[in-house]
Amino acid sequence: MTTTAFQLGLPLATLALLAGAAHAQTTAGPFYVEASIGMSHFNGDYAKQVRDSVANSTVFKFASASYDSCGNLGGRVALGWRALPNLAFELGSTEFGRIDSRASVSRLQAPEQLDVIKGKFRLDAITLDAVGMLPVTDKFTAIARVGVARTEQKYSQTRTVTNEAVPVFTSYPANQQTRLHWGVGAQYALNANVALVANYERIENVGHDFSSRPIDKGSRAGTFGYGLMSVGMRYTF
Repeated sequence: MTTTAFQLGLPLATLALLAGAAHAQTTAGPFYVEASIGMSHFNGDYAKQVRDSVANSTVFKFASASYDSCGNLGGRVALGWRALPNLAFELGSTEFGRIDSRASVSRLQAPEQLDVIKGKFRLDAITLDAVGMLPVTDKFTAIARVGVARTEQKYSQTRTVTNEAVPVFTSYPANQQTRLHWGVGAQYALNANVALVANYERIENVGHDFSSRPIDKGSRAGTFGYGLMSVGMRYTF
């Protein structure tokens, strides 16, 4: 869904921005396009989710759990309509990158045998936001946004069991949800049409808490919050 939108939208938006920068006008209309790229980060009580999922299990016992909280490349593209001098509405596509996770549980009947699950989460989102703009100087504007996101979390895992030679890879159907989307940012106008932008955006509570079920079925892989810090350009038509 959103991966395609982002991958198609980014080069198109970049071309529009470059063309706009080369042919900037002296006045700006109400519509704009924006493209940015940056680094994503994640947060969640993943170890607690794994521990709680096997607390009453008659098969498994918690061993360890961890995930990479930052360091992934992400980006966004957006089309905006400035309805009022200080208010705009944006339709955007954001790619938040990938989380690598690792969960280990032991067998109660065979403590020396570990089930190790290495997971990969990817999150894309289509967003619809109201964007408030507060001019600080003639060129510098502070931005705040709030809206809704339609998220698509994709999950795959590789399961390895002690003394079993072949790891088992499984890719599961995407999980879609509707979540609150918010962010803050700033823009610096280079001229009437072109501006540099910096944004931070977040979506909380994406996914479902880990259950021991993913060891076999992958239906509840983990809940995380996703954030993206990005920089880019905006062109106002």
